Amino acid sequence: MKKSLFLILFVLALAACSNKPTTTLTVITSPSTEPSTNTDSSVSKKVSECENNQEILDTYLNNKLNLEYETDEIGKTTATKLFINYVQNSNNKTIQTKNGCYYYSDTHSTFVNRTHIAYFNGEQVSLKDKSEDYEDISLETYVNTYGVNPFSRNLFGMIISEETILNLEKEEIEGGFRLTIDLDVETATNNCKIQMKEFGDLNDYPVFASVRLTVEMDDSFTPIKETSYSEYTVNAPVLGTTSCVQELTKTYIVGENITIPSK
Repeated sequence: MKKSLFLILFVLALAACSNKPTTTLTVITSPSTEPSTNTDSSVSKKVSECENNQEILDTYLNNKLNLEYETDEIGKTTATKLFINYVQNSNNKTIQTKNGCYYYSDTHSTFVNRTHIAYFNGEQVSLKDKSEDYEDISLETYVNTYGVNPFSRNLFGMIISEETILNLEKEEIEGGFRLTIDLDVETATNNCKIQMKEFGDLNDYPVFASVRLTVEMDDSFTPIKETSYSEYTVNAPVLGTTSCVQELTKTYIVGENITIPSK
C-alpha cells in the first residue's frame, strides 16, 4: 500500500514539474476595478426604484466602497486528481474604515498553508506574507504582485463590468434583494488569476470553466452576503493539473464603530 501511494505521488510530482507557465498576465486597471473617488456615502435611490439590474449592481458596488464594514469569509475548495479528493479551506476577513483597511487571508490544506495580512492606508500597504516581519510597499506594487486590491470595485477579485457579465438576474428575498451574476471567465478572472497563482504557489494561472456570484442587499444597497461558486483547473506542485470546485461565502457587518486590529 505504501509503495502504491509513493508511486502515485511520484507520478504526480513528475507531471507537475513538467508543466511550466505558458503565459504572463498583467493586472487590468479600469474604472471598473478602481476604488471610488466619491466621498458622499449616501445613496438617494432605493433598489426597488432602479430601472434595471445593471444599475442596481453598479450602485451597490459604488456604495460599498464608501461604507465602514467588517466581513467574514469562509471557503472550501475541492480538488480532484485521479480517484482522490483534496480539500482546501480558507478563512478571510476584510475591514474597511475611514482610517484605513485590513485584509486577512488564511488558506490551509495538505499541500498549501499560507497566511497573508495587509494593512491599507491610502497609497501605502504594510503586509506580512511568508515572513515574520511586516514589509511596507506601495499600493501599486501590491496590486501588481498579488493582482487584486481587496477594497476596489470587485467581487471576490473578479472584474465586474457590463463587458464581463454574461447574465444578471434579480429576485426578492426576505429583507431585501438577491442578484445572481454569471461572468465571462476570460475577462472577469484576469486579476483573480494573478492572486490565486501567487497565494497558491501554482505552476501556472488557473483556467476557469464557470463563475457564478450572488449578492444580497437591503433596499438601501447595504450589503448582507455575497457568495461565489466557480469551477476551474490548476497546475499545482505535486498534484499537477487538477480540477477544482470552489465555494465562498462572505457575510457583512456594516456600522460606524468598526475598528482595525493592531499589528
